[in-house]
Amino acid sequence: MGDPMTQLGVGAIFALMILDRVFVFVSKRKNGNGNGQAQRIAEMHKAITAHDSDGVFRCWSRPSLEKAIVDLTEAVREMRSEQAETRAALVALSQQITRE
Repeated sequence: MGDPMTQLGVGAIFALMILDRVFVFVSKRKNGNGNGQAQRIAEMHKAITAHDSDGVFRCWSRPSLEKAIVDLTEAVREMRSEQAETRAALVALSQQITRE
């Protein structure tokens, strides 16, 4: 297998390569994976929390927000009319019971 100096040299090179990989791994782990993940999260947070001049989040599109408000208003109107019908039915039932 060659002389001892060659074996020591090859062993030292392998040891240095392994130590290099270990140090790279440790430094990436220490600095947030080294893939810029922390920077991407910060950019995403900035984009999501941005507001327009009215104070509405920019990630909410105006048409969808307006449609949601219109749908909610319509649902409340329907609930009011159903409650009025229920109240009228209960009053009629109460009057019928008191007459008997």
